[in-house]
Formats: sequence, structure tokens, C-alpha cells
Amino acid sequence: DHKPNLPEEAARVRANGGDVKQVRGVWRVGVFGGRGKEPSPSKASPPQGFVPSAEFAGARPGLVFKLGDGGVGYYPDPP
Repeated sequence: DHKPNLPEEAARVRANGGDVKQVRGVWRVGVFGGRGKEPSPSKASPPQGFVPSAEFAGARPGLVFKLGDGGVGYYPDPP
């Protein structure tokens, strides 16, 4: 369970290229206004199973939404 209102969770999100903000009293986690780390140029192609998505579109079984080497989107969730 994410708790973006906690300073240590917000720091973890920001360290990984995301951001945390409060919108109408609800804490949100994401990449807002084009901010965040650029994808790593050392990777020639995104990981297998990566689904690009500019914003979170709901939970997907077996996937986690994050900013990774392939950019923002859904990545396979390792066991």
C-alpha cells in the first residue's frame, strides 16, 4: 500500500523519477508536466512485456506502472 503523504515514500518516488503532489485533498504519484528522468540511452529497446503508457490507466495483473529504462508505462512485476 503506497503512502505518498509520508516523507520517506515521497523521497523514494522522487529518487526514481516520479513526483508526489496533493490534488483536491488526494495524494497522487506520477510524472507531472513532463518532469522525471529520461529513459536510459544505454538500452536499445524496452524490456520484453513493457507496455508504454503516459499515465496510469488502472492496475494490470502481473505488471507495475513506473518510469523505467523504456520510459513511463507498465513493466513486468518480478515475483
